[in-house]
Amino acid sequence: RDSTKITVEQVHGLMSESQQITHALDKEAPLPRPTTPEGVSHGIKWDPPPRGWRALNTDRAAKGSLGPAGAGVVLRDDKGGWIIGFFENLGHCTAIKAEIRAVLRGLNLAKAQGTMQLWVQVDSKAVVSMLTKHFKGHPEYGLLIQQCKTLLNWGGWKVKISHCFREANQVADKLTNMGVAGNLEVNTHCTPTMETR
Repeated sequence: RDSTKITVEQVHGLMSESQQITHALDKEAPLPRPTTPEGVSHGIKWDPPPRGWRALNTDRAAKGSLGPAGAGVVLRDDKGGWIIGFFENLGHCTAIKAEIRAVLRGLNLAKAQGTMQLWVQVDSKAVVSMLTKHFKGHPEYGLLIQQCKTLLNWGGWKVKISHCFREANQVADKLTNMGVAGNLEVNTHCTPTMETR
């Protein structure tokens, strides 16, 4: 008997295993929080954007893969001065969706503030990649990504987007934690909150 022949049962078994693996990979795990290499984090801090630019820092928190989630955003000037910030409870969603929603809310906020040159700083490399490259991913994020890209490419301003370390994103992180603990509403602040001073 030729040992290279595969039975119909074996083919069905392989297809079933393949589907199980694909299904397991499709299940969303919480987004890992990027950290700096060991021994380096003490030197990482937030730096103001170049002269004439504004910095938009966004962050998210999600407790579990589909747990309570929040977003935090802060817009600052080239001297580090607070322009506006907010936090929001997002209900239950994944960490990636929460991060994308934070970026979208932040872009709308920066545009409403008359920003002409904006540096968006996000501590999720995955989300930065989704926003700067051709997105082929989960359809749940497709519309949000498209809305973000429409704003990023709006002709009324210059925008750059980059990854930042968590240690340089502390203000947005504190706002995010307030969002997770808060009510289902947007809380906008024109001055720093007690927690972010």
